[in-house]
Amino acid sequence: MANWLVNTGRKDLVEEQVWTKGDSTVKYQTLWRSGSWYVTTSDDNEPQFEADEDGMLEMGWAQGPNIVECQFEESYDGCGDEWIFSDDIDEAEQERIQEGWDEDHFTFMEEDGWVEDDTYWYASKDGLEIEPATD
Repeated sequence: MANWLVNTGRKDLVEEQVWTKGDSTVKYQTLWRSGSWYVTTSDDNEPQFEADEDGMLEMGWAQGPNIVECQFEESYDGCGDEWIFSDDIDEAEQERIQEGWDEDHFTFMEEDGWVEDDTYWYASKDGLEIEPATD
C-alpha cells in the first residue's frame, strides 16, 4: 500500500452541492483554484483513476483498479459560482433562494425545507498532479 497527495489543476475543481425539495432541484457549483486529496492505493503505484468519457473524475467517489481510499484534504480560493435550477422553479423563487444563500447559506436552505442530497467534486484527470504523501 502507498499514500499519495493528489492536487487538481489550476481552476479545474468544481464543487457541486445538490439540494432537493419535493420534485424541485437546486445545484450550487463553486469553481475552486485547486484542491487536494489523500489517496491510498493497494500497491506502490500511483493511483489509476477511472475518468468518464469527458476525462472528468468525481473525486469524492474516485474509482480505479488500485484505489483503496480517497479522502478530501482541502480546496482553496473559490473563484466563481453558478446556480442551476430545475425548470419548475420560477425566476422570483430563484432570486429568493440566491439571496437567502448569500445571507445564511446552509441554515437558510434547511429552514426553507431543502435537503442536501450530496456534494460532488469534479476535476479533470489530465490536470492532476500526483506525488507521494509525506506523513
